[in-house]
Amino acid sequence: MEMMEPISHDVAFLGRHSSGIQLRFKTNSRVVKFIVTNHDVYEMKNMTFIGSSGFDSYYREDDKSPFKFHTSTLPLMLGERKWLAYPIHWYYQKDREYIINFPLFNGVEKLEIGIEKGAYIEPVSRSLKKKILCYGTSILQGASCSRPGICITNQVSRYFDQEVYNLAFSGAAMLEKEVASIIASVDDLEFISIDAEANAGIDDKLVKRFDEFIKTILDKRSDLP
Repeated sequence: MEMMEPISHDVAFLGRHSSGIQLRFKTNSRVVKFIVTNHDVYEMKNMTFIGSSGFDSYYREDDKSPFKFHTSTLPLMLGERKWLAYPIHWYYQKDREYIINFPLFNGVEKLEIGIEKGAYIEPVSRSLKKKILCYGTSILQGASCSRPGICITNQVSRYFDQEVYNLAFSGAAMLEKEVASIIASVDDLEFISIDAEANAGIDDKLVKRFDEFIKTILDKRSDLP
């Protein structure tokens, strides 16, 4: 997002936020421990800590079942931006697959993961290889979700078992052609969704920029719906 700094400071700043990022794995560990260092110290009046800066987890016990909500991370603060949490905790060992949803209005600078001694952990891929990309406003970024799994793109990702890029910039979805160029550079996209009206539509930016925004994408990706 460094290239966006001279064009839009807000997009460059919000580009560090981890909304839509997921961690997917299998483990038989009863407990998974996180030590997290967030990018920023946030106290958002319209968000819970879990929604803005925390994690939540979903699980399933076989690959045929839908994912179920497991728990949200409650922070034990170790410093201003560093904290300890347990996104997974059970009374007994069992093979389970997990999705961990990342913070919506903060970024993760460092994440350390611990499991029980003797347990295993392994990555899991999604069943659909093509990706969806969503560009939009704070609505798409997750305001004001009480926890990350409620965010629209995380719900879509779980439902379709597909990777969904969340390019949402709260208050800053202004249809810059530079953002369109970034979107056009992403490989293996099935389609894109654009929801910028609540930001770009407050003045004449929507009218002036939308055609060029779409053209910038389709000039590079003419086959993209």
